[in-house]
Amino acid sequence: VPFLTQERAALDFYMKCIHVGITMRDTKYWKHDTFKALTDGSELTLAPNQIPAERLERVAQTLNEFKYLFTEQPTQCTTATIRHKIVLREHRTIHERPYPTTPEKKKLIATQVQEMLSLGVMKPCTSEYCSPPVIVEREGKKPRFCIDYRSLNALTVEEPTVLPKISETLKDFGTATCFTTLDLR
Repeated sequence: VPFLTQERAALDFYMKCIHVGITMRDTKYWKHDTFKALTDGSELTLAPNQIPAERLERVAQTLNEFKYLFTEQPTQCTTATIRHKIVLREHRTIHERPYPTTPEKKKLIATQVQEMLSLGVMKPCTSEYCSPPVIVEREGKKPRFCIDYRSLNALTVEEPTVLPKISETLKDFGTATCFTTLDLR
């Protein structure tokens, strides 16, 4: 308990997570009630074209060793510790109608919205701003639920940032030879 007090830990039972750290806050979520980990003896499967052949077996072993960390369903990935404010160049509301779409895509949108509501990833709100949902078709992949924020982005004040030199970023890789990406949707 002294460590948690010293690090100003905050338990958030609504979001099912703990926030720890004074200068660098870190948030860790615990399994929620509907979490279904891959602990039923099933193996994680990988598409052979996603990983170089010489590393496929080792990656599969590692993933299967830690398969209890994975789930076949999305999990909650929100935080209550960070507040984000969008600053606009001018105060103008944006209220766009949904785009015309097929009945199949409408059903997919409704399903995705319901799933995100039930997971607590999104919540109902009343706002002056409304951007249309879109379903992005990707070859060989599942359709992806997105929101078209282009109109809002056009009014957003850009925050000046300085990107690091690519040579410095590449140095950070050191002697690594295997890379991956993480898509949080």
